[in-house]
Amino acid sequence: MDGAWTKLAAVRGNYQRHRRHRFAAPVATDKLRVVIEATNGDPSAAIYEIRCYAPQAE
Repeated sequence: MDGAWTKLAAVRGNYQRHRRHRFAAPVATDKLRVVIEATNGDPSAAIYEIRCYAPQAE
């Protein structure tokens, strides 16, 4: 990427405890940003884990 932030995924109205995003092509980066815009009425938001994996060998 060229140094600018690029949105790769967006979710609205998610009530699930587990959320998975799979991308059609690998993404090379050394940073990850998560923006939480709403909490469905809760006073706070929490992320307990983020996992990022390299592409699987063929």
